[in-house]
Amino acid sequence: MSNHISPESEQFIQYELESGTYRSRDQLLDEAVRLLKRRRELQREIQAGIDSGASISGSEVFRRLEEKAQSVEERAQSLEERARRLRHRFAMLQTPASGFSDKAD
Repeated sequence: MSNHISPESEQFIQYELESGTYRSRDQLLDEAVRLLKRRRELQREIQAGIDSGASISGSEVFRRLEEKAQSVEERAQSLEERARRLRHRFAMLQTPASGFSDKAD
Protein backbone atom coordinates (compact mmCIF):
# COMPACT_ATOMS: atom_id res chain seq x y z
CA MET A 1 0.00 0.00 0.00
CA SER A 2 1.34 3.37 -0.95
CA ASN A 3 0.76 6.46 1.13
CA HIS A 4 1.41 10.12 0.56
CA ILE A 5 1.69 12.36 3.57
CA SER A 6 2.68 15.95 4.13
CA PRO A 7 6.29 16.81 4.89
CA GLU A 8 5.20 17.94 8.37
CA SER A 9 3.61 14.56 9.08
CA GLU A 10 6.66 12.73 7.75
CA GLN A 11 8.89 14.87 9.99
CA PHE A 12 6.71 14.01 13.00
CA ILE A 13 6.85 10.30 12.18
CA GLN A 14 10.63 10.43 11.91
CA TYR A 15 10.87 12.25 15.23
CA GLU A 16 8.69 9.64 16.96
CA LEU A 17 10.75 6.79 15.48
CA GLU A 18 14.08 8.39 16.35
CA SER A 19 12.97 9.19 19.90
CA GLY A 20 12.18 5.52 20.47
CA THR A 21 8.49 6.09 21.20
CA TYR A 22 7.68 3.56 18.45
CA ARG A 23 9.88 0.72 17.24
CA SER A 24 8.64 0.83 13.66
CA ARG A 25 6.56 2.80 11.22
CA ASP A 26 3.99 -0.03 11.31
CA GLN A 27 3.68 0.24 15.10
CA LEU A 28 3.17 4.00 14.82
CA LEU A 29 0.52 3.58 12.13
CA ASP A 30 -1.29 0.90 14.16
CA GLU A 31 -1.41 3.31 17.12
CA ALA A 32 -2.65 6.11 14.88
CA VAL A 33 -5.47 3.90 13.56
CA ARG A 34 -6.37 2.82 17.12
CA LEU A 35 -6.59 6.45 18.20
CA LEU A 36 -8.72 7.37 15.17
CA LYS A 37 -11.12 4.53 15.99
CA ARG A 38 -11.32 5.70 19.62
CA ARG A 39 -11.96 9.25 18.43
CA ARG A 40 -14.82 8.00 16.26
CA GLU A 41 -16.29 6.08 19.24
CA LEU A 42 -16.13 9.18 21.41
CA GLN A 43 -17.78 11.28 18.71
CA ARG A 44 -20.62 8.76 18.51
CA GLU A 45 -21.00 8.77 22.31
CA ILE A 46 -21.06 12.57 22.40
CA GLN A 47 -23.65 12.69 19.64
CA ALA A 48 -25.78 10.08 21.41
CA GLY A 49 -25.68 12.23 24.55
CA ILE A 50 -26.68 15.30 22.58
CA ASP A 51 -29.47 13.42 20.82
CA SER A 52 -30.83 12.08 24.12
CA GLY A 53 -31.95 15.56 25.07
CA ALA A 54 -30.89 14.98 28.67
CA SER A 55 -28.81 18.07 29.20
CA ILE A 56 -28.58 20.89 31.68
CA SER A 57 -27.37 24.43 31.27
CA GLY A 58 -23.91 25.54 32.24
CA SER A 59 -25.36 27.82 34.91
CA GLU A 60 -27.19 24.85 36.43
CA VAL A 61 -23.96 22.84 36.47
CA PHE A 62 -22.18 25.66 38.31
CA ARG A 63 -25.08 26.08 40.73
CA ARG A 64 -24.89 22.39 41.62
CA LEU A 65 -21.11 22.56 41.99
CA GLU A 66 -21.41 25.55 44.29
CA GLU A 67 -24.00 23.71 46.42
CA LYS A 68 -21.70 20.70 46.63
CA ALA A 69 -18.72 22.90 47.55
CA GLN A 70 -20.78 24.57 50.27
CA SER A 71 -21.85 21.20 51.62
CA VAL A 72 -18.25 19.97 51.69
CA GLU A 73 -17.15 23.18 53.45
CA GLU A 74 -19.88 22.81 56.08
CA ARG A 75 -18.90 19.17 56.65
CA ALA A 76 -15.24 20.15 57.03
CA GLN A 77 -16.15 22.82 59.58
CA SER A 78 -18.27 20.32 61.49
CA LEU A 79 -15.42 17.82 61.56
CA GLU A 80 -12.96 20.49 62.68
CA GLU A 81 -15.28 21.46 65.55
CA ARG A 82 -15.67 17.82 66.56
CA ALA A 83 -11.90 17.34 66.50
CA ARG A 84 -11.47 20.44 68.67
CA ARG A 85 -13.94 19.09 71.24
CA LEU A 86 -12.25 15.68 71.27
CA ARG A 87 -8.82 17.27 71.76
CA HIS A 88 -10.25 19.28 74.66
CA ARG A 89 -11.76 16.14 76.25
CA PHE A 90 -8.50 14.27 75.83
CA ALA A 91 -6.58 17.14 77.43
CA MET A 92 -9.03 17.11 80.34
CA LEU A 93 -8.41 13.40 80.86
CA GLN A 94 -4.66 14.00 80.91
CA THR A 95 -4.78 16.60 83.72
CA PRO A 96 -5.15 15.35 87.32
CA ALA A 97 -8.47 16.17 88.96
CA SER A 98 -8.25 18.74 91.75
CA GLY A 99 -7.95 17.27 95.22
CA PHE A 100 -6.39 14.05 93.98
CA SER A 101 -2.75 13.26 93.84
CA ASP A 102 -0.66 10.48 92.41
CA LYS A 103 1.72 10.78 95.34
CA ALA A 104 1.62 8.11 97.99
CA ASP A 105 1.39 9.39 101.57
